[in-house]
Amino acid sequence: MNGRRRQMRLGALLHGVGGGYGGWRHPEMPADASIDIQAYARQAKKAEEGKMDFVFVADVLHIHERSTPHFLNHLEPVTLLAALAPVTERIGLVGTLSTTYNEPSATARQLGSLQRLSGERAGWNAVTTGMAGAAANFGRAGRPPEHPEHGERYRLAGEFMRAARRCWTEDGTAHPVVFQAGSSEDGIAFAALHADAVMTAYRPLEEAKRLYEAIHTRTGELGRTDGGPLVFPAVNVTIAPTREEAVRKRERLDALVGLEHALRYLAQFFDDHDFTVYPPDAPFPDLGDLGRKSYQSATDRIKREARELRLTLRQAAYRWMSPPTPFVGTPEAIADALQIYFESGAADGFVVGGDDPNSLSDFVELVLPILRSRGLFRADYETDTLRSHLGLTEARAEARVEDEGENAAVEEAEGAFGRLAEPGNSLGRDEEMRER
Repeated sequence: MNGRRRQMRLGALLHGVGGGYGGWRHPEMPADASIDIQAYARQAKKAEEGKMDFVFVADVLHIHERSTPHFLNHLEPVTLLAALAPVTERIGLVGTLSTTYNEPSATARQLGSLQRLSGERAGWNAVTTGMAGAAANFGRAGRPPEHPEHGERYRLAGEFMRAARRCWTEDGTAHPVVFQAGSSEDGIAFAALHADAVMTAYRPLEEAKRLYEAIHTRTGELGRTDGGPLVFPAVNVTIAPTREEAVRKRERLDALVGLEHALRYLAQFFDDHDFTVYPPDAPFPDLGDLGRKSYQSATDRIKREARELRLTLRQAAYRWMSPPTPFVGTPEAIADALQIYFESGAADGFVVGGDDPNSLSDFVELVLPILRSRGLFRADYETDTLRSHLGLTEARAEARVEDEGENAAVEEAEGAFGRLAEPGNSLGRDEEMRER
């Protein structure tokens, strides 16, 4: 032990015109931000200027007329990250790829190539894809195998992960860092088996602590001895010189979204259910099991909050679009909130995003210096690879291959996928952060 204070890890969400419906309407937001490589490069360089650990690119495999504007026309993650590799030097490059609608050898080749091109800075957000409409885009609609059930997707994902890891081991490729986004019981079990890190959506402090504990309890039950996955909640920051100005800024951003779009956003979690058939100011409707086969933990949470807080449909829709968080305020207040989560056993780090076009610059220039002054974040890079930035080792990655194939607890856990009944919790801004 060198006695140095534990430091948080930080990633930046690269999300074009933003994750909601209103960002593209902001007067300072370029309308083509989701397909502009120069805009992405500027953001990646800004995150690297701040010595952040990685940038993260989300993805979806199915769009329709109610999709959020960013996903209607956005760049494919691995291609985008490969383009960012030569214009950055040390920051990690993390992208989303589905285990349900790809093949292990092809995925291993893509990510292995990115790993070599970037100097071992690649990361993989491995998701199972909750959107059933993706099946038609891959020729599966109307014939087996159609979109798999929730538990089956995770069972297949385990097989996929082991196959991809063996490809890297056999050809001598350093394993990319594996992230996972999911907080259902199936998602937690998958992360405990396979992930180096877990991305979660924002949740209140006590809920975040319970999720963190659940992930590491499950990890211990499976016999992992590497400390388990790092946990990265997503935080949406709104920063201003005073609390009052930050609240007004947040209100202006929220005002860019009308009720129709808030209901559209909500509908994506519930199999694109038409919420316009309900009176908006009546109590949130009884939806039964709608959505549990796609975004299980997200829909469970929405219904639970609506019931416990006695929300109307209008209130639930806007709450889900822009949840109340402690990350609206002054730079000092944002730093305080991050520190509380980090030191309370709720997070190892954070994925930072925002709906304002200047959110990342504000975070790098105003919040990071405060975290550094408190000894909570690095002053400069000390390593060159994403795995080493995060304090992970290659031996840890190699051990996953052996453990996943030989541990009896692993076999038992994977056999339980699809039978786990306890709902998880989630809150997200796009498909890959909605926590299947």
